[in-house]
Amino acid sequence: MRIKQICTLLLAGAALCTFAGCQSGDTPNTVTTEAVTTAAPETEAPPFAIKLAELSDYVLVRPEETDDTLIDAATGLLKAINDTCSSSMAIKTDFYKEGMKGYEIVDREILIGATNRPQTAAFLAGLKADDYGYGIVDGKLVIAGHTSEATAQAVSLFRLNVLGAGAATRTDFFTEGEGKIKTGIYDVESMTLCGRPIGEYTIVYAAGNKAFEKHLAELLADHIAEMSGDVMQVVASSKAEGVKAKICVGDTGASAVSALAGQYLLGADTSSEPTVVAAGADSVGNAEAVLALIEQLTPADGAKTVECTLAAPALTKIDDKTMSAMSFNVYVGNVVPERQARVLYQIETHLPDTFGVQEASDTWMTYLKRELDGYYACVGIGRDNGSGEHSAVFYAKDKFNLIDSGTKWLSDTPDVTSKFPSSSLNRIFSYAILERKSDGARFMHVNTHFDHKSEEARGQQAGVLLDFIAQYPDLPIICTGDFNTGYMGTIYKSLVAGRLGDAAELAPDAERAATFHNYGKSATIIDFCFVTDDKIKAAYYDVCDDPVMGDYASDHHPVYIEYQLIG
Repeated sequence: MRIKQICTLLLAGAALCTFAGCQSGDTPNTVTTEAVTTAAPETEAPPFAIKLAELSDYVLVRPEETDDTLIDAATGLLKAINDTCSSSMAIKTDFYKEGMKGYEIVDREILIGATNRPQTAAFLAGLKADDYGYGIVDGKLVIAGHTSEATAQAVSLFRLNVLGAGAATRTDFFTEGEGKIKTGIYDVESMTLCGRPIGEYTIVYAAGNKAFEKHLAELLADHIAEMSGDVMQVVASSKAEGVKAKICVGDTGASAVSALAGQYLLGADTSSEPTVVAAGADSVGNAEAVLALIEQLTPADGAKTVECTLAAPALTKIDDKTMSAMSFNVYVGNVVPERQARVLYQIETHLPDTFGVQEASDTWMTYLKRELDGYYACVGIGRDNGSGEHSAVFYAKDKFNLIDSGTKWLSDTPDVTSKFPSSSLNRIFSYAILERKSDGARFMHVNTHFDHKSEEARGQQAGVLLDFIAQYPDLPIICTGDFNTGYMGTIYKSLVAGRLGDAAELAPDAERAATFHNYGKSATIIDFCFVTDDKIKAAYYDVCDDPVMGDYASDHHPVYIEYQLIG
């Protein structure tokens, strides 16, 4: 399965640093520590040094817009320096305004993280994605990596090697020759595209209201960083003037996108400065083109180089006969930016045609609808009079027409907010009847979340769900959800006794695993993708149990299937 193979590579320790703004808190694998050296000038001069006696005249500078990881690292370093060296160094952000007292750029600065100072840019330009370290650049000490987490590791390295080495007893607090860089391990040693090193390219996405195209561009950048360590610049087409070698995602104007629905362009114009085009007529085409390019930039097993050559852009037909679906309990608690980014990454790297979410609070729904608006529309309301947790269904709006949709309560009165007395909470299912634009084929995606406490309630809720499905005997149906019931238990058996079949059992290619892990406290299968096996042929099943940025996106793993409609 092409998409699965790509996603496995992407998710195996992926950085997600470009669009999520964060990375794993785990220390990355490193193999070497190199001294930062500067070419000797024609006339020898003593190496630059920060004098211990002058330390209080310095200021620690961090980025104005950053996260708690970097803020904590910077403030911790400030305290450690002041305590160890009996100094009174101050800290400030990198905001500056010439002529405004207290906000000028001064000579004596120690720069932490990706500040707006040119010394930081010069330092980071020499680092790959997972590299980090510290050194003197143009008279300023820079301590940084490409992400907050990498910078925190650089700070830890600095504290160990510098503050832990008798700093208070030396004349020089830090000298030029003490710089160090820790380098990461990458899958390939070199990557070229159309004969040019990949790092020489800029990824350009279509300007305007194109949030999804930006995500695709950043997804491509993440893949390159994961494979080769090259950190790619990602810019909007409106800001790409003067860019030479570029990879264009979507209709950036670099090449006319004449693709019809169901097709995309992938290729390169290498007559002068290379321009790679990965674009379609809509978001589906753009996504397929980028996934195809990612596949081209993925090394063969064991290969240490990637040499990708592309012919002139050519139309490629999208095979929409194989479709995909996902079930994802996103976990209602601890909705923090880092976890939101992981959830979004899981969805965007798999790009299911439809997916159902559980425990999607109003906060979750606002986030997902905003971030996925370029590709998905959704249906469904909250279980408590329209608010609260949703069991929404998202669908690729450029690929399908919405024919009908709704939300029902799992109770004796499914059309109004209600529950069975045995159920601890209101429980619902939402559904979408969709029509494939390419050929008019129709199907329904139903998504639900059964009660978590009462077996009696789950049995009653299964009956309501099955009664609803029975009203559509001629329609192919995908039914996803967190059923809070074990594999092959009584409720499970009642669900598969009729038209529904478990895709994990039906698919000839299935990668089974526990779906509810609760961050190491559980290992059970309670999330399922069922299909009406008289109308749908399940082709592939996978529990997406790889960590993202060193941690899991939720306390549940998403479940992903690929399938074809029959007849």
